[in-house]
Formats: sequence, C-alpha cells, structure tokens
Amino acid sequence: MSRTGDLLLPSRVSLDLTVPDRSAAVRATAELLRGDPLVPSWDQLWAAIAKREAVDLGDSSCGICLAHGRSETMKQLVLCAARLASAVPGTSEWPVRLVFVFVLPVTMAEEYLRKVGALARACSMAEKVEQLQQAEDAENFSDLVNRWLV
Repeated sequence: MSRTGDLLLPSRVSLDLTVPDRSAAVRATAELLRGDPLVPSWDQLWAAIAKREAVDLGDSSCGICLAHGRSETMKQLVLCAARLASAVPGTSEWPVRLVFVFVLPVTMAEEYLRKVGALARACSMAEKVEQLQQAEDAENFSDLVNRWLV
C-alpha cells in the first residue's frame, strides 16, 4: 500500500514491459514519467537521462539497469521502474530484467546516492530480486522497493 512520501508510486511502475533492447527499456521506463505532475518538462528530463550512461549492476546475476538524469526543472527526487517481459542483453554478461530510472534536481545528488546505494544493496540479494520478479502487481512491486529505500 502506497504511503505519503514513497519514492516509487505504483503509477510509475510497468510490469512485463516488452522492449527490443536495453536502450528501449530505459526510454520506455522513463516514459512512465510523461505527464507526471512532478515532472515539469518531460523532454528536458529525457535529454538529461539520455546524455548519461545507464549502468548495469554487473557484479552479480541481478539483471538490473540503473539510469538517472539531473535537471534544473525537477523539484524533488522521483523514481520509476520496469520489469521486462523478456530479458534483454546488458553491458555485462548478465541480461537486463529490471530497469530503474531516477530523476532529480541538481542539488539532490547526496540523497540520490543514498537511495541508489540502498537499492543496489537490496538488489545484490537474489531473494529480493526474486521478490520483484514475482510481484503480482505494481503496488506490490513499489511497496517492496520503498521498504528497501528507507
């Protein structure tokens, strides 16, 4: 159940996303923020995300791609996520199965690093990744992630 202050809302989660490759996965995940009231300009936001290299957590078989963008138009940290219907090749030996896109104001780098670190630690545990893979719906998926980000 979503709570006030949760970073990942169910409306910012796509389950079983079908995409041809990793780049399309990042773009389709970021598209979840189009029209979001916390995103003043999706085009500016996408430009900020696209100019940065997305990173695959490649030290284990977690299959997670992290992308982010920093924009002067953002007023707070926002997160969106997707679970792919079929894994796509990543930059490591492991295929990408989950994508997380953080967007943030330029001034919130420290908070972003805390959140992405917490997510990376949680996703280094196979049982937690499996929970995301088995999440029945976007609300369950977002609840899991929000608990790990506290």
